[in-house]
Amino acid sequence: MYKFSIGVMLLLFSNITQSQSSYPRIYFEVGYNYQQTKMQQYNNHLNLIETDVFKLDEHLESVNSLSLALKYKPKSIFDLGLYLEKQSQTLDRYPMQKKLNPDLTVTYVEGYHKNQINSCNIGVSATIYVNQLLKLKYHNEFFKRLDFGLELKGGVGFSKYFSETHYATFSPIGIGSATRKANGFQGQLGFNFEYSYIKTPIISSIGIRIGYQFYNTSILENQLGYKWGDQKYEWSSAEEPINLDFSGIYYGIYLKIGK
Repeated sequence: MYKFSIGVMLLLFSNITQSQSSYPRIYFEVGYNYQQTKMQQYNNHLNLIETDVFKLDEHLESVNSLSLALKYKPKSIFDLGLYLEKQSQTLDRYPMQKKLNPDLTVTYVEGYHKNQINSCNIGVSATIYVNQLLKLKYHNEFFKRLDFGLELKGGVGFSKYFSETHYATFSPIGIGSATRKANGFQGQLGFNFEYSYIKTPIISSIGIRIGYQFYNTSILENQLGYKWGDQKYEWSSAEEPINLDFSGIYYGIYLKIGK
């Protein structure tokens, strides 16, 4: 679904990207954010996965975010847009496992524990360009090309958790895996600063952004709808219901295509 949506946006954009000397304007935006998270429940669960030797200290503290947006700017003071975004991170851990040999001696071997989370988000965005709204005037050429604004995003996120464990003490190696899904409302509030550095029909500007994301999913559940951590089901490896919390500070860069 995510790849299909990107393809549709690129097809539409190929027909509308051209030099636009006046308003309204339509352009395409590609961005990357480093997104901090608050995965306390998730990390608490990881703490419960003890090894025979020690607990693993690696936790999930952030995700990488890639976004695509199609934006419409009717006037210089604001724009509106539709965005697609994927936030993801993989945490690889290598627990030491205790293997009992036939002669009753013990050997320690390195296992493998993979944890992967991702979320595909879709929604709408709006940016108010403060310098244009206040009609600020500059004599310096650099500041004439600089815009800064307040941006707001709101949409829906569809997240997934996947884990895979290799039990190296087995012969052959045993592999166990699990998948959980959840969804929730995603919102972002932040500031951006962009500079029109190339005057061509294609490249418009490059910018940086910083802000805060509000995104706490529902409780993770399997394909049958059983919630992870529900004590009614003995198979649950979690002691309490777990959700994914992508909330936190973000910062990143973006590129606008089209003028």
